[in-house]
Amino acid sequence: MTFRRRGLSLLEVVCVISIIVVLLGLLLPAVNSARETARRISCQNNVRQIALATTNYHSAHRILPPRRYSFSDLLPYLEENIQRKSTPEVYVCPSDEILDRSLGEISYRMNEGFAFQLYGENGIVSHPYKQGWISYKDIADGLSNTALLSEKLVVRWAESSVEARSKPMRYFFKRSLSRNPESLSGFNQLVDQSRNADDSGFPNFSWGETTNLRQEFGYNHNLPPGWISWHFPNSSGALIEPRNSFVSATSNHFATVNFAYADASVHTVTNQVDRRIWGNIGTRNGSESDHELD
Repeated sequence: MTFRRRGLSLLEVVCVISIIVVLLGLLLPAVNSARETARRISCQNNVRQIALATTNYHSAHRILPPRRYSFSDLLPYLEENIQRKSTPEVYVCPSDEILDRSLGEISYRMNEGFAFQLYGENGIVSHPYKQGWISYKDIADGLSNTALLSEKLVVRWAESSVEARSKPMRYFFKRSLSRNPESLSGFNQLVDQSRNADDSGFPNFSWGETTNLRQEFGYNHNLPPGWISWHFPNSSGALIEPRNSFVSATSNHFATVNFAYADASVHTVTNQVDRRIWGNIGTRNGSESDHELD
């Protein structure tokens, strides 16, 4: 007499489950990678739309939007209600998961230039009451050689230095500065020191953020993308000017950020980009000879 087995043995079940677990372990990273690729492409599309809106704004007004209201002023050119207070979808990078649209927070910033005090504000956005309006004719280096905007992660308040160090791209760190750099070599030395230094005080306030789509400050090209941003406060602890700080372009994309040139072309740059080249494309009138990204 023969007996037919009516089910799987325990060993067979364990083997099947083990195989499924292994397959899932192989599949999930690929799925997550595909999702991040989709988010990065969506972000690139946002950057492109903002850059094209800036072009249309300039065509209508013959100037670029001023710093503080850059993103508010661009709303009509993005077919958005200018009276809205919450953040439209086009100003949100899908990878910036903690952004609060109800507060008017945004994922992008305009280029403030490559600047530290004596070098002045030489980016795309202007403070019209200090330096007048900026238009395309002021971009002597060329629209295809000058950065317009980039990603910048939303900044948060930190309750402790431990919290700030856990997500350094979400905060600004403070450093004392005994004297201002008097030359480009002194400036570069300060940059090198900032790259590896520990924070001398955890950031107890946020800076450079937005309220109801007002861009208080932008980002600059003093540091390559993905570096920790620094405050250089005066003796009383207050920040003198945004140009006295290193404000990096940052994102949640793996070791890259999306940015646009003033001609509205969109590019992705790695955190390992040559610092000199990144600084060159941050100025509108620096007369640098090399703007070519690898």
